[in-house]
Amino acid sequence: MDYCCAEMYAKMQPRITAITGCQAFDYTAFRDSVRMSSHVYSTTGDSGSLTQRDPAAEQIPMLLGATSGTTGAMKMISVRLKSSKDAVSASEHNLIHNLRSRQVFSAGDVVGNLFTINLFSSLHYSACEILKHCRAHVVPVGDIALLQKNHFDFLAEIQLSTLFGVPATLVQFVETMFRLGVPLAIKKVVFTGEPMLAAHEKYLREVLGDDLRIIGLYGLSECGFIGMSVEGYHNKYLLFSDDFFFEYDDKKGLLVTSLDPDASRKLVRYPVGDMGKLSVENNQLYFQGIKRNAIDFNFMGNLISHEKIARMINQRLPEAIVQIVLSLSAERQEIMDIKICCGLSHASDLSGLENEICHLPDIYEAYMKNRGRINLTVVEYNALLFSPRGKCLLVCDTRESC
Repeated sequence: MDYCCAEMYAKMQPRITAITGCQAFDYTAFRDSVRMSSHVYSTTGDSGSLTQRDPAAEQIPMLLGATSGTTGAMKMISVRLKSSKDAVSASEHNLIHNLRSRQVFSAGDVVGNLFTINLFSSLHYSACEILKHCRAHVVPVGDIALLQKNHFDFLAEIQLSTLFGVPATLVQFVETMFRLGVPLAIKKVVFTGEPMLAAHEKYLREVLGDDLRIIGLYGLSECGFIGMSVEGYHNKYLLFSDDFFFEYDDKKGLLVTSLDPDASRKLVRYPVGDMGKLSVENNQLYFQGIKRNAIDFNFMGNLISHEKIARMINQRLPEAIVQIVLSLSAERQEIMDIKICCGLSHASDLSGLENEICHLPDIYEAYMKNRGRINLTVVEYNALLFSPRGKCLLVCDTRESC
C-alpha cells in the first residue's frame, strides 16, 4: 500500500509541533508553512523557533569530526560524548532495541569496526557506542592496508565473528583475509553508507559461505540511523517511523523530520537526497528501490558530486560536457571513468587536471581506501552514453551489471 503523508502527519502532529513549533492542523498546511532545511538543530520548537546547531559552542562535550559532504567542502559532524550519568534518548533506546531484537548485533558478538580512524572517524566512534549498548565486543580494525598475517592470526584467536563497515571496505577486508590465508568464521556483515552491489554480495558469499547474514543500516551523518534492511532484500529498508516523520517529494526525494525532543541532533524536513518508493506493509513503513539523485553517487563508500567535478573541469574547459561512468573491474575495484567532450585532441595531457580531481576532499578520502581508480579521457560526442530518449547522461552507473 502506498504511503500517505497526510495520514501519518495526523497521527504524529503533536510530536511534530513539539519539534518544529508549527501548529498546522493538517499536512498541507504543514508542508506549505515549514520549508525544507539542510540544517541541523539543537533546540525544540516549543517557542515557535528553531536554532541552528553550532556544535563547537556546545557546553556538552562533543566528538568533532568532519565529512567532505557532496560539495567537497569540509563539514563538521559532531557526536555527543556521554558519561554514565547522561540519559539515553527515546530514539537511541529504540535503535538499540531494533538492533538487538533483530539480532543485527547480539551480546557476545566480536565485531570488527571497519570505519575510518582519523579526522573522519565520527562514525567509528558512533559504531563503538552502538555496539557497546548491544553488549557486543568491539575490535577497532583501522587501516586494512596495514594488516599483516599476524594481525589476522590475532583476529582468529579472539574469534572475530562480525564485520561492520561500508561495502567496499568489507570486501577489502575479506580479500586481505583470503590473500593472507587466515580463514575467519565471519557469520554476519553489517553495511551502511552505500548500497551493497550484487558483485560484492556474490563475492562475500563465495568466500564466507551461503549462510552469511548480510544486513544494511540506512543512516545519515546528521542524525544517525533511520532504518534497516529487510532480511534478504538489501535495497528495501524498514524505516524507524516511531522516531522520524518521513515525507516524499518528487524532486528532492525522501525528507526526514525528527520526532524525539531529547535527541541531541534534530532535522526538520531534511532532504536526504535519495529517490525511491515509500510503502506501508502491516503498519510498518518501507523505503525501497533507493537511488541517489542523478548528480550524486557513491564511490568506494563516499558520496561524490558530479557538479563539483564538472565545475572544476569547466574552469579550464568552459564548453566541455562531463560524463561519469562507474564500473567494476574483474578484481571488484571500483572504476570512475570521467569522459570529457570538448575541442581538445585525444592526445592532450590531462594529468594535471586528473591530479586536481583526485585531491578533492571527498574523492581523496575514497582514494585512501585503495579500492578503485579514476580515469580521465577526451572523447567524441558520439562516444558518450545516452538515455533511451536520447538525453546525454551525466552519471551512468554500470556497477550492478558488471
